[in-house]
Amino acid sequence: MYKVPVFTVGNYVFVSNNVKVPSGVEFCNPLYACDIDYANWELA
Repeated sequence: MYKVPVFTVGNYVFVSNNVKVPSGVEFCNPLYACDIDYANWELA
């Protein structure tokens, strides 16, 4: 029998030069608790 995943999470990656992310932000798996500090991001 083939192995078929029961649950998958789709990932979308948006790239823009108009967003400044604060230093020290580490991106991680969104299924776990992580702080990417959205409140301090700057839009140009």
